[in-house]
Formats: sequence, structure tokens, C-alpha cells
Amino acid sequence: MGYRLIAMDMDGTLLNGDTKVSEGNAKALGDAMAAGCHVVLASGRMYASVQPFFEAMGLNAPVITYQGARVMGTRGEELYRKCVPMELAREILAYAREKDFYIQMYWDERLFYEERTNHTDYYEAKSGIKGTALGRGAFDHLTEEPFKILCMDRASRISEARRELAERYAGKLQVATSEPEYLEITHHEAHKGAALSFLAETMGVSQSDVIAVGDGRNDISMIRWAGLGVAMENASASVKEAADVVAPTNDEDGVAFIIRKYMLKQ
Repeated sequence: MGYRLIAMDMDGTLLNGDTKVSEGNAKALGDAMAAGCHVVLASGRMYASVQPFFEAMGLNAPVITYQGARVMGTRGEELYRKCVPMELAREILAYAREKDFYIQMYWDERLFYEERTNHTDYYEAKSGIKGTALGRGAFDHLTEEPFKILCMDRASRISEARRELAERYAGKLQVATSEPEYLEITHHEAHKGAALSFLAETMGVSQSDVIAVGDGRNDISMIRWAGLGVAMENASASVKEAADVVAPTNDEDGVAFIIRKYMLKQ
């Protein structure tokens, strides 16, 4: 039958350098849906940050958010959730404070930080989501397990922390970087590969009929799981090594290229 579902990351993959969906990508997505294919967004963002893109393009499948910690249905209903266990969340917060990282926490569709910094401004401008300031030390009194913990700092420090925490919490937490300055912590089963597997099974689509496209390390799990794993040309070497094929960059309509070549056979 051929590929029936395409799952794609947003930032650095579907979205161009202006954080927009190009006309070429939008047209290809529309043509894929018209041909009976399913189009899935798979993002580290929360649903509220993904929803405007989902609605503008009229997509026809659920959405993977929070790196795979939450899957939302086409009517905004929750289909799947995996939160960071409280004890581990507290350990990560202690580590982040020791490193003096900027910290954000996510509960449902709510974003919180303690005090506003330039990191807050950058994230809000990029995501389109406004957070809530809780005040210094507020995260020391957690009462609810978060979907995700995001730390921000210089790329070199984040890279070092990712390696350290990935080793320390292997099998306990997912430690990912969606951008060089972002360290994202989720439940150990909350990754895009697991969420995509759940979604494909729910939709009755076999693994071999799935394409996954991404550019970041947080995309590797779904790229490896899919029947056809695709890395963007602008992806890092480790992502390309995990992929079956490499698409043109996000500024060259790489997603449209993959859809037309592998799904629509044009």
C-alpha cells in the first residue's frame, strides 16, 4: 500500500528559519491528506504552542507533544500521558540549581518559571506561549508531577549536562536536546518513538508504513522506529546516522520533498 502516515518534528524540520510553514510544505501536506495519508506533528512543544499550526493546516491526525509525554487527539482530547515522577523531578531541579541553569516547568497546558530572564523572553517569542512567574524558590515545593522540565543555558554547558544526566538516569528519564541551548527532561517512556508507536497502533497503521522526519537528537527515537527514518540536511551527524535517508534543509522544503518522493510517488 505504501507509506500512510508521516510524523514530523516542527522546529528545524517542518518550520523554516522564520518559524513558519512554507507554501511548498503546506501544499505537500494538503496533497498527502487528500491522498488519504495521515499527517502527525511531533514536537517538544506543549499542545497550546502546536495547536495554531495544526488548525491552520487542517491536519487530520493526533499530535505528539512534550517530546512524546502527551498525545492529543484531533479535538484537543488527551490520548496518552507520561509525567516525570516527583522524586526524580526534585532531583533534576536540585541538579539544575547547582548548575545555575534557567528552569521552566510544564503542567498540562501551563508553563511556569520562577523569575523572568532573557531566556524567558527568548522562549516566549519563539513558542508564542506566555508563562507565569511563581517567584524565587517556588519550584522547591512541588505538589504535582510535571510533563516536562526545561533547562536553558549555553550550548556547551547544556551538552555536557545532557551527557551526564543521560548516563545517570538511563532507564529512568529521557534526557534530550531539541535545540543546543535546551535541556529537556521527561518520563523515561516519554519520547517521540514510543508516542509514535502508540499512535500508529491506535490508528491501525503498521510500522513499515510510517515515515518520521526530524533534525534534533530528540527525533532519533522516532526516526529509528519508523519504516522510513528521515533526517534533515540541517540535522546533526548523529541524527543523520540514525536515518535511512537525508532530506533537503528546512529552508528548502525538505518535508515536501519527502512527501512527494516517498508518499505521493511524484
